[in-house]
Parts: sequence; structure tokens; C-alpha cells
Amino acid sequence: LTADELISLFNSTAADTQRGSGRGDSQVLSLFDGDGNSSTRATRDGGSYDESHVSIVGGIQPSVLKDLIKGDDRTGKWARFLWVQYPPGIIIPPDDDSTELQLRRFAEARDTLKKYADLFHSLEKGTVKLDHEGRVMFNHWFIAHQERAQAIRDNVITPMLKKSSAQALKLGGLLYRVKQPGGLIIDPERIQQAMSIVDCLFAETERFHQGDGDLIDQLMERIRRLGGEVNWERLRAKGLDRRLKAEARARHFGEAVSNLIANAEGELVKTTPLTWRR
Repeated sequence: LTADELISLFNSTAADTQRGSGRGDSQVLSLFDGDGNSSTRATRDGGSYDESHVSIVGGIQPSVLKDLIKGDDRTGKWARFLWVQYPPGIIIPPDDDSTELQLRRFAEARDTLKKYADLFHSLEKGTVKLDHEGRVMFNHWFIAHQERAQAIRDNVITPMLKKSSAQALKLGGLLYRVKQPGGLIIDPERIQQAMSIVDCLFAETERFHQGDGDLIDQLMERIRRLGGEVNWERLRAKGLDRRLKAEARARHFGEAVSNLIANAEGELVKTTPLTWRR
């Protein structure tokens, strides 16, 4: 299923849960595990299937997603998705016409994607497994995620961490089938690649759910690390990564400086522009 705006899909399942069959959300949850479904209605056969293989792909505005989750994902509904954040900034289209080389590469890339799609569609059903080395590596990784999930007991992050196993295995299988379409034993390199991707996306998602309090703490640490006289412009130019540049504002810098001074760390050099010094 592909949707430019996933909110329409989520609204539909929520409406079905509340005013329709009552099973909209539960069916989305079961699709993640590849489960089957059987239902019967008074007017017609509701349909049944033994297994499912469904991917949901689309986009959603960050603020809309936060409003949907509302800081609580104890059902694990939102943990079933891997969220990829767009980098901040604007798209600057080229003024010049595409070159012959660019057009040829675009056509080749599209043809390659089509060949893989046709190949995967024609593959026979099979169960992909880890070899011993990959299984040991994966088990240590998954146990560490479970331990952290139990330790933090967060209503959003804990369900996400508990889905680490399923996310990495699904991704690892897909990456392996790209390299070895007919193979059934995932090599350690591919499962390591999958785990690294999941870790990266989990870290981004966790930062997405952090509030201003966590943001202030991060700014305080960056200010300490930069040293010397620090104002907002210097910190933003030399002390922040891409994510913090997108999320932090001058008011957050002011709160961070205020906290540092309250902790007897450094002093206020001047107020315009607001400047801190250790």
C-alpha cells in the first residue's frame, strides 16, 4: 500500500475501528506479523486469507504523527513502522537541462528497479534463515534491546525496542534477497547491515520523541564542549549537528545558558547577543 499522506490510511482504519467492523486497527497490527484473517458479515462474506505480505509506504508530517501517537504506543501500532526522517532544508532544482549521461543513468536505475521487482514477484515461497555466526550476533543485539526496553519503561520507546527483532529480520531478509535472490541463508554481513540501519532509524525516532527538556540538556553539553565565549550564532555554526540545527532555536539556547549559570557553570558575558563564557 502506497500513500502520499499516510494520515488518510490511519484515519480510515481508526474510523473502521470505531464505526465499522471494529477491526481496522487490529488488522493493521496483524499484517505486520504476516498473519491471516477471516471475517463474516451479515450481508456478505468478509473474506479470509491464511497469510499476508503487505508493506505500507508513505509520508506524514512530523507534527501530525506526534498528534496521532500522543506519547502512548502501548499497543505497538506505531512501533511497527520504520520512520525515516527527511533532512532539513529546501529542494533546489537545477536550472540547466539534464545531460545525456544523467538521462541515461536515470533510465538505467529505473530499469534496474523494474528487474528486481519482476524477480521478487517470480520467486517461489521460501523461509530465509540466519547462519550460526549471524544468529549469535543477532541474539546479542536483540537481548541488549530488550534489556534497555525493560529498563526505560517508556510508553513509546519501549514498544519500538521490542520490535527490533522483527524489524531487523525483515530488513535483513530483504537485503539478502537483493544480493542472493535464490538463497535462503542470510550471511552475517547482511544481518549486521540490517541491525545498523534499524539502530540508526531507532535513534532518529527516539530523538523525534524527545521533548524540549532533552533538547536543552543536549545544548548545554554542546556549549560546554565548544568552550570560550559562546553565543547562539557561534554554537549553531560550529557546535550543532544537522538534527540540532533543525530543532534548536535561540530561545532554547537562552534556556541552556540560564541553566548553566544557575549550576554555577560559567558566566554571562553580555546580553546582546546573549553570550556565555566558562
